[in-house]
Amino acid sequence: MIKQPLKLMFIFLLGGICLTGNTQIRKSEVFKNDSSILIPYIELPTVSNDSLTQYYDNNTTKNTFIFAKNFPQNIKTNSSGIWVKNKDNSYSWLLNVKSKSAFSLNFTLGNIVLLQESKLYILNSKSKKTYGPFSSNTISKDSTLFIEPISGDELVFELDVPSNSNSKNNYFSIVNIGHDFRDFYKINSIKRGKSGSCEHDINCGIGLDWQKEKQSIVEIVFPSNVGTQSITGTLINNTSNNKLPYILTTKGIKDSKTASSAIFYFNYENSSCQASDAVKSQFISGSDLIATSKDTTALLDFTLLRLKSNPQDVFSVYYSGWSINNIKENNIVALHHPKGDPLKISYSKDAILDGSFTDGGCMKNSHWQIAKWDTGATEAGSGGCPLFNSKHQIIGTLTGGYAICGNAINDYFAKLYKSWDYFSDSTNQLKCWLDPLNSGVTELLGYEPIMLKVVSKTSGSNFDQHLQDTIEVTSNTTWNATSNATWLTLSPSTSTNNAIIILTATTNTGNARTATVTISATGAISQTVTLTQADGTGTAIAIENTEKKGYHIIGNTVYFDNGDISIYTILGQRLSTIGDKSITLQSGIYIIQTSIGTDKIVLFRNQ
Repeated sequence: MIKQPLKLMFIFLLGGICLTGNTQIRKSEVFKNDSSILIPYIELPTVSNDSLTQYYDNNTTKNTFIFAKNFPQNIKTNSSGIWVKNKDNSYSWLLNVKSKSAFSLNFTLGNIVLLQESKLYILNSKSKKTYGPFSSNTISKDSTLFIEPISGDELVFELDVPSNSNSKNNYFSIVNIGHDFRDFYKINSIKRGKSGSCEHDINCGIGLDWQKEKQSIVEIVFPSNVGTQSITGTLINNTSNNKLPYILTTKGIKDSKTASSAIFYFNYENSSCQASDAVKSQFISGSDLIATSKDTTALLDFTLLRLKSNPQDVFSVYYSGWSINNIKENNIVALHHPKGDPLKISYSKDAILDGSFTDGGCMKNSHWQIAKWDTGATEAGSGGCPLFNSKHQIIGTLTGGYAICGNAINDYFAKLYKSWDYFSDSTNQLKCWLDPLNSGVTELLGYEPIMLKVVSKTSGSNFDQHLQDTIEVTSNTTWNATSNATWLTLSPSTSTNNAIIILTATTNTGNARTATVTISATGAISQTVTLTQADGTGTAIAIENTEKKGYHIIGNTVYFDNGDISIYTILGQRLSTIGDKSITLQSGIYIIQTSIGTDKIVLFRNQ
């Protein structure tokens, strides 16, 4: 319901830096123009976070981890909120949404009709952050948009539209608001939503052999008719090795609308064993439903999605391999997000069994049964997670079971063997999509895209005399580095994976000159760094020379005030000799050593 207007005085203080994903901080011109504007607000019914936690814990399965209660709405831009005219004659629609004690709020928008120039922002008054912009480019084909959980229990909508817009039109409707009662981002509480004490972080000792596969695991968040929930999924390879962003998960997502709304969080993990520093900063919004089990009296449990966009290079993703061999293997592993927690690993040494998960109405013997976990367990939110064999290939996905910390027995994973081609229709099988070459292979290795990135550590493009500087290479393959100039040498000139290239320049006695360094690797786009070395003929000045004890500088010449002065290049080559009274230098960095043992760095630059 709409309450009395709230007077806001804070939003004109917002800054302007960018965050990962769909998040950024910006100034709100509306509030900058009128910081005392009165904004109507809608307040959701008060709920108890603890009571909701207890209710959903007692009434959900491993396929379902509910962290936000849904409140269906019908809030329209032409009947709620307030329209204001800006100084540039454009218009803004404003509405404040409150839900007391919510850790975060998420929103589902429907009936969206936005002009190309229109932009939607959501502002958090306490953190001074603005999320967006959301525009016509971010809307799904069915004119809906699921907005990721945003921290805070009070948020302000701002829709900016051009001057030719009509406030009588409805540009979108808020059809659902999700009240986070568990602390989705785990910022305000370290207990609420915490997985069991038996769970092991992926970066604990047991997970060190699974550092590639972990980069394929995603936490999937989406709205449903029972609440906003999260499950686990896997970025999976296909026989073309062509980086198609397929996600394998449970049938918890089984329709196009839910697939389109889903948000996929990558690399959500603690940095070390028992650390608590995981952040949800790398994500992709939206997917297409590719295939899922046919709805029959005896079900299979799988869904294959394709992300709306490819993961960014910075995600460093891995496409996990798979096996459809119907073999009872031992030493198996599950990677999962129990209760929405940072990535965990569970392990069983014993051979898996043929299993029938009748509680889920699934086909007989369509599952692998884990009789007992030796390390960890699975919980709500683990649903859809991959089961890996000892070759690090996916052989199943979690449907459900009974394992908990303290009694980690009897979990059931849907067999890839069964989901592969049991149904002939391409929309109800995996084979058509994971083996597009129709090769007939029964197992496939994972695929790690070639990565090659460089960062030059030089100041701008200037490279001074005798200066030794670096280029940082981030890669997962063997690469080579070359210089097109004889005056610039590289070490190393070839390496594998990450490394630092040391650049060394000879003295320049002539005009300014440039060199290009090229770093290349098979299967990757070559990277280049261009450097300029200043000429060596000008008058120089001293930099970082604060005490000047025992010497003074005139032009390019250092004069020794006593005999206890030595001068070296930055590389350690001594330039002065005993008895010198002065020395004339080219542009560069030098070490001046005094009698008291203090090194002085002197930088000569052309003026």
